Amino acid sequence: MVIRRLSYRLAPESATGDLRLQPDPGTGSESDPGDLPFDWMERAITLTHRGMVHDGAPERRRGRWARRGARERTAALSCSRLPGGGTLLCAARTQDTSPEVGIEAVYLSAGAAERQHFWPIDTWCSPAWEHFEANRAKRAERADRADEDAADAAADLPGPGGRFTHELLAEFAREHAPRVAPFLADVRRLFANPAGRQIVLIEDEPETVAHWIALACAALPEEHGRALTFTTRTMDPHRAPQQILGIGPDTPFDRGPDQAHRYRVHDGTGGPDSPPLPDPWADVVARLWVAGRRPAYPPSAAAAPGVDAFAPDRLAPQLLEVASAGALADLSGEALRGTVAVLADAARQVELDSERFDELVTTCQEMAEPGQPGVIEPLALALARVWLTAAQRHGPDVRRPDLLDELPLTGEARRVLRGEVAVSAEAELRRRLPGPFAAWAGPLHLVLTLGGGTGHAVADAVARLSWALLHPGERDCADAAALLERLAHPGLTRRVLERLAADGSGRNVHALRRFAASPEGRRLTADLDFDTAPLTVRLALAAARWAADPEGPRGAGLFVRLVEAFPDGPLADPRTLETVCALVWQDGRPARADLPEVIRVCPPRRFVAAGLGRLVADLLADPMVRVDLELLDYAREMLRYQAWLTPQQRNTAELLVLVRDLEQGRVPVVATLERINNLVWMMTDARHMRCEGPLWEGVVALLAIGLARTPPTDLSTRPVPAFLAAFHSDVARSYGSAVLQEYPAGPGTDLLATRPESVAALFCVWHYDSADAKDEWRRTSRRLLTEVLGRAVLRMDHRGLAEVARHLRRRGDHPPGTWEHWLRSLGPQ
Repeated sequence: MVIRRLSYRLAPESATGDLRLQPDPGTGSESDPGDLPFDWMERAITLTHRGMVHDGAPERRRGRWARRGARERTAALSCSRLPGGGTLLCAARTQDTSPEVGIEAVYLSAGAAERQHFWPIDTWCSPAWEHFEANRAKRAERADRADEDAADAAADLPGPGGRFTHELLAEFAREHAPRVAPFLADVRRLFANPAGRQIVLIEDEPETVAHWIALACAALPEEHGRALTFTTRTMDPHRAPQQILGIGPDTPFDRGPDQAHRYRVHDGTGGPDSPPLPDPWADVVARLWVAGRRPAYPPSAAAAPGVDAFAPDRLAPQLLEVASAGALADLSGEALRGTVAVLADAARQVELDSERFDELVTTCQEMAEPGQPGVIEPLALALARVWLTAAQRHGPDVRRPDLLDELPLTGEARRVLRGEVAVSAEAELRRRLPGPFAAWAGPLHLVLTLGGGTGHAVADAVARLSWALLHPGERDCADAAALLERLAHPGLTRRVLERLAADGSGRNVHALRRFAASPEGRRLTADLDFDTAPLTVRLALAAARWAADPEGPRGAGLFVRLVEAFPDGPLADPRTLETVCALVWQDGRPARADLPEVIRVCPPRRFVAAGLGRLVADLLADPMVRVDLELLDYAREMLRYQAWLTPQQRNTAELLVLVRDLEQGRVPVVATLERINNLVWMMTDARHMRCEGPLWEGVVALLAIGLARTPPTDLSTRPVPAFLAAFHSDVARSYGSAVLQEYPAGPGTDLLATRPESVAALFCVWHYDSADAKDEWRRTSRRLLTEVLGRAVLRMDHRGLAEVARHLRRRGDHPPGTWEHWLRSLGPQ
């Protein structure tokens, strides 16, 4: 070990008065052993002198990082590496009371043990640099002693000044947080390439530069921190050999493009910096310092073969102790991957019920990036496997049952987990299916959680659960409901309800309604999203709820309420109509008394479209049903399914169709009236029809309108007048009203006056009389002859009247002179 200290003064020469660097008396190179590289030392000291001191006047310090109150100050400090591995420290010292500048130099050989105990920058405030006048006197006294030993030489070595404490550096890092990572990234590159670019720090104060250097030393692994070379202040940066160069804002420095390959510039005075370079290690270390944590490296890790001293994953555990997951969210590249790897390893060691596990889950969620789902995947998989291990032991009672949905697992990650666990879980579920429901919980929970619910085993489980629930009051029903409640899996519950809707439709709908009204049904559907539940289940639930109210609707009232509450149900989906009827009426068939209210909200054609026309066939036997287009269309449709109808219903349907076709003019009048007459006779004779009520009134109205619209020449065929005269009085009365509407006074009778043949035909019909004629027909015919035919005749001339007479004679329906006698009864023409 060789330690040597040299002292110089910047003082005027006696001959010229120029300021020159002069060795202190008694410390010249001529008295030093020959193993000291004095030529290099002198060169380094000269560079230090030229760079650290400007015209003999040290720069005044200012700002919050300047140490105040000392009479003697360090104007600059440099650390240089000499050939052979030795280190040269140079400190420029000034005194408030003297313009003289002192240069103190300490040489440490490559094997000096003292180099292992401190960073060179630590000597920035070392007491050994101070009071160089007194120190020089002491050294002169020791130089006269021939028995000077190594201990005496070591006594002059400046030790750490205690200035750069952990707290001070953390505060400095927080104040300069945006600049820390770019600076440390450039510091790390100093060790990646020995011929790399020097770092230039531009600051108002040398002490601020010293803080940056101290922060770099503290951020680096121990051996790298001691290896940094620097100068806190130089006026000649282009000649300075150190790695980190501190300059003032007024120091001449070329920032041009041709110098960019030589320097990395960090300007703390507001000038332009070199573009920052990404570095994962620097990102992690900067976060640690800003969080108040100094990086701690494994001892001698950098010396181990193949070990990267700057691997970010070595620092990730420390970062997690001081930084929230949000602080890690903007990590990228190797820093992110290294941190995730460390977190994944930590996740494998924790227990599911530990607070640390919850912290890792939160970190995983917050670090996940939508654009890079695979980066965080190792941590998500590690956490998922910890949870799955616990789930295999505890089943659905495992802590955090929805964890797999909370973790940012990609599709590929879920496939990996399914391959590891779900296949064996599904096999175990199939093995347990014949047994009690409670034994299914563990494997079924795992299969559903891993998204394997599409297999045959789960489908069989759903079918058995549905069957059990359709039998309320039995033990299996309670056990099935208890399993679903324990699993609390919305997807499984929905599948079971959908199966219930299928199994409980049609004839089994009453079982579905019993389930809806049972305690198990109420519990299972309590938290159900009602709007998205299967429609059949919703209908059953609503029917059960309303029916449970003693004052609730029954029969047609319940049907109407269900239809109005679910407008997209029975009226939009014909297949649901049978379910609604089965929910309302025990045999699924609306009661006859309910039919008018039922068809008010759900027309008969909807029943026919659903293949359920027979359910409302009693409409055709209900004298109180109102005849409208819906009923007429229904009657026509039901004639296609006569096997479903009773004789009364079939005859009524045919009667309605005939009068409708006659009213539309689609059938021959004589044959139609003959069939109508027979149908009415059969139905009244068998007491299947009452000639009263809305149904009969509708038939009569259609028949009368049809006859009134029949062309007069067709109407005058003898069976027609005979039918009108002898048929029910309601028909004659309604026919008279229909004719008056068909031939209104004025326009109708004027038009009739232009048609002699029609006048002759109508005279034959309305003048008809027989022993079977009803009194109502006689009154109606006299009225029509007077108000319709009489008004038309009064508008005809003699030619027209003669034409009518010729048509009547050709027909031969009346005795000669009948027409003329009637004309005379009208009065003068």
